[in-house]
Amino acid sequence: PVDSTVPSLSVTPTTVVETTSTTTPTTTVPTILDGSGGVEVQPNVAVVLMNGVTQDMQVSIAQGFVATAQIPGLFTVRLAPQFLATDPVIAGSDSEIRVFKGRTIQMSAEGFAPQSEVQVWVNSTPFLLGTITTDAAGSFDQTFDLPAEIEVGNHVLTLSGTARSGSAAKVSIGLIVSDISEITVPTNVPDDSSNKSNTSVNTDQEPFDARSEPKSTVALLGEMVALLALAGLAGSSSGGGGRRKEDDDGDDGDDGDGSDDRGSGEVADVSAGKTGDDLDTGSDVIRLPRLGFLDRFMTNFPQSISRRSPLVGAILADAAYLRTLLGAFWGLVPLLAVVTGLLAASNTQYEVVMPALSLLTVIVVVSVFDALFGYIAVLTFGLAVAIGGGIHSADSVRGLLGMYVFSFAVPLIATASRPFRRVISQGATGLWDRTADLVLITLFGAWAGGSMFSALPGLIGFRPEYADQISHIQIAVALALVARFALENGAVILAPSQLRVMTAKDLHEPTALQVILSSFVRTALFVFVAEVFIGNNWALWAGAVLYLVPKLIPLVQDSLPNVPSLHIFMPRGLLKIVLLLVIAKWWGGVLTSNISNADQMVRIGFVFMGAPGLVATICGWFGRSSTHKWEQNWVTRIAGLILLILLFLMVQGVILNF
Repeated sequence: PVDSTVPSLSVTPTTVVETTSTTTPTTTVPTILDGSGGVEVQPNVAVVLMNGVTQDMQVSIAQGFVATAQIPGLFTVRLAPQFLATDPVIAGSDSEIRVFKGRTIQMSAEGFAPQSEVQVWVNSTPFLLGTITTDAAGSFDQTFDLPAEIEVGNHVLTLSGTARSGSAAKVSIGLIVSDISEITVPTNVPDDSSNKSNTSVNTDQEPFDARSEPKSTVALLGEMVALLALAGLAGSSSGGGGRRKEDDDGDDGDDGDGSDDRGSGEVADVSAGKTGDDLDTGSDVIRLPRLGFLDRFMTNFPQSISRRSPLVGAILADAAYLRTLLGAFWGLVPLLAVVTGLLAASNTQYEVVMPALSLLTVIVVVSVFDALFGYIAVLTFGLAVAIGGGIHSADSVRGLLGMYVFSFAVPLIATASRPFRRVISQGATGLWDRTADLVLITLFGAWAGGSMFSALPGLIGFRPEYADQISHIQIAVALALVARFALENGAVILAPSQLRVMTAKDLHEPTALQVILSSFVRTALFVFVAEVFIGNNWALWAGAVLYLVPKLIPLVQDSLPNVPSLHIFMPRGLLKIVLLLVIAKWWGGVLTSNISNADQMVRIGFVFMGAPGLVATICGWFGRSSTHKWEQNWVTRIAGLILLILLFLMVQGVILNF
């Protein structure tokens, strides 16, 4: 080793340490290492040697000694050392690339030639850790054993292979090898609850910093912008086809007052039909035993609680159809939710990390049928983890918030796209409307579930092995949404009278004071959550302002001038949200292609991803209503649905991937 003296591990709290980066070739003659053919570098420095010249790589180091070295568009290498639950607690974050002898290194890389061999070496005494074959994209993800006989000190890890261009490439990363058994933990390290002590968490999940993958973070930010917009529509509707405010003039159009944006027949909305309860007073085919006190509570309490928390009111009112179909047996749902939450806490060893995929799937799937199930399950999980001492950092709180929303938001967001039930439409028109409802509910509900699932590792700070199985969650959610659609409409046929009784009364609209207080609270939570993705900097606070202001202006928008022509042609509802997604995807591609600095890429993306939505919102302030009503016919119905699906497939990269 270059330096075989390693001090006791005392980590200074920090969030991310990044070396000076440039992609210009260096002019100094590199020292070539034996065996690997790599370049001798100091710890925390990484270079690529190709065609006789070296290029410096950007190096970022996150919690848990997780390091990422990259030249955007050329090479990316990510290293994560192995930790065990029995390892000594290491306080604070990390500031160096460090691995441990006798342990494993989880390594992933991008930028090599497809289906080519890459040798992984460690110097100074050369050890060949292994040879791996890349996949069709020129990437690999593999775990390597670090020999127990390697000496502690400074070393160089080298990946020797072939670049996409066909040139021989050596990626060399300077790191420190330590002996975990000899690490002593300093007793004078101050407690810093704002930084996560990843290695003190009793879990075998891999530490993860969202900023180590800037391109993925920018793409996720774009989805979050549209997701927040879709959630805004959810705020004006109750899940499960509950009673909703209809247009004052009795037609199918939008009066610009926030009435049901999901169901207007205007071309600008690209949706169809009049929404609302599809109920009558016919006789019930099924009549199950009921618990009167529970039925009365679940029918009346949502209206009462909505005065203080419209969100909780919507969650409680979500599953009137399920309570109708299950009768007294519905009382088991909250009990099963408590049991599921306790199982999830036990599975994570009472730490705030993602539980097993099976448990997480149960939570999100059952919550599709009843949002209250997910709400209670994660509330129980949070209480159990808190009692077990698992909440010991700001990231723990962020992780709980992420799981909390993921557990109940899917059905509320799905019904924001189209209703599960609607007023009866006869004939071909009714069949078309119902088919369109099912397709759009399934597409947007599954997309929302997948987006929230993909955000969880960044919020929690740990990535489980199944983190990339987004399609698993999307398929499970899609199937559950189809089943709920069938059950909702089945309840209309089998027990219409009881369903009318079980459906909660109109939830209260929030007062102006509630809107103001709620806006500031949500903005504070928005800043708290977003900080983990972009850090505490100018972009965070600029984004907070762009998030807050549009929530307050509607309180005074009636005093602003109204431009009817703007309202006529301005996209609204679901079409506006899909267009925002398309623009965000395009804009994200522009940013990642033209900004090489990872931090700048994420910061600029965070601020400007919301720009299209802000412009659309401002147009909405001045284009609130008009007397013109678009004629709805089969051309607008078919063209509208096709347009929505095509735009959605563009966002998912199925067609015209840009």
